[in-house]
Amino acid sequence: MDDLIQDEKTDFENILSLLIKAFRDYKDRTLEKYKQITPDFNAFSTVDPLELQLSRLIGELLNPHGAHGQGSLFLDLFIKQFLQDKNIPGESSQASLELEHSLPDNSGRIDIFMHFGKSFRLAIENKPFARDQPSQIERYYEYMGKNYGSENFLILYFSPDGSDPSDFSMPKQDSHKLDKQLKSISYAELANWCGQCAAEAKKKKATRLSILIEEFSEYMNRTFLGRNTLKNKMLGEQLEEYVLEAYELNLLWQENREQYETRWQNKINQLINEKLPELVFKNLQTEGIIDDNWEWLRGDFDINKKSIRGFKLKKKNWKNFKLGLMSDRFERGKGKRSFFLALLSKINIERENYTADYYKSTGCNPEKDPTLKNPSTIWYGYFPDKDFQIWGYEQWKGIKEGGDTVIRVTDLFKKLIGACEADIDREEEKLQNP
Repeated sequence: MDDLIQDEKTDFENILSLLIKAFRDYKDRTLEKYKQITPDFNAFSTVDPLELQLSRLIGELLNPHGAHGQGSLFLDLFIKQFLQDKNIPGESSQASLELEHSLPDNSGRIDIFMHFGKSFRLAIENKPFARDQPSQIERYYEYMGKNYGSENFLILYFSPDGSDPSDFSMPKQDSHKLDKQLKSISYAELANWCGQCAAEAKKKKATRLSILIEEFSEYMNRTFLGRNTLKNKMLGEQLEEYVLEAYELNLLWQENREQYETRWQNKINQLINEKLPELVFKNLQTEGIIDDNWEWLRGDFDINKKSIRGFKLKKKNWKNFKLGLMSDRFERGKGKRSFFLALLSKINIERENYTADYYKSTGCNPEKDPTLKNPSTIWYGYFPDKDFQIWGYEQWKGIKEGGDTVIRVTDLFKKLIGACEADIDREEEKLQNP
């Protein structure tokens, strides 16, 4: 995910956390009172910053049974603006919504998935920052057509400028399939829809909810369109009437921003140093690549430091060699890092051409000099897939059971172990039993 830690993005995440928390706090209130004053809003967020909060918030607004308490009000506005010509069946108030709908065989997840009536389905793919995955929209199209029929579904594609999915996601020769089943929507249009939602919420006397949704609209304008439209609005009548509430929210946002930054850094470090090695080690054992004679060593990675750091795997009887996932020391953009696999040792493998063999076995691009001095490294290689050479939001999010990051790191370790284990065993035997 591009620009994860840019200042505006940090503010953006904070606003989303505030909104989602506000919606959830409303849930236990009586409908009429809660529509009028939304009384017990708590701005301190406990939402995991690594979740895709933008999709969650849009889904919350679209859900007629959502905690916002406005029924199908926001969904009806969405249908009127974007889907009026699609003859969506059934009552919108009876629609149901699912986040991260899983496709069979772990072939992907649809960000927002909606059921209208018994047969019609709406799939929403949200791409505010991340790039398309290989054949992603093509897989969604085939899944929807197979399960619901060619006329009973629609795919909405949200992108910053309203552009269609890339050829990487839907091959050009097959794009004609989606002439009637795909609609692209820009964030300018989504911001406009949120503005309408805010206006209608205000009419319902859900004043704070209205202000917060309008703030969300403003952050979309600022983040994706580079324009600040809310600032002048908020200096008008609405700000004058609710100046104390607005100022209080501003203070809470600033406090949340500082806490979010620290929380995010700690979370990333914990994922790389503990969670990732634990899951990779477990996968390698499950696949029979390693046994109980292996161990993993907690990492020393720090997202704030530009140095070669990471976690290690080794056999328990290896005294001179370790395998590591290490970060490099180069600037990759704020909040981003690159990682490589390394064979850490001060002693070379005596077998000829071992470095070339390791590059061939792993698929990593050969380095001109495969050695490093600090820490002592006799071979290293970056991930061969270009979309995995710089880690950002998508990679952090994939550090979980069955996550893409865990799968890819496991796979590369598996290839490296297969290539070098016998060599290291032989060297250790010579060193320990001369």
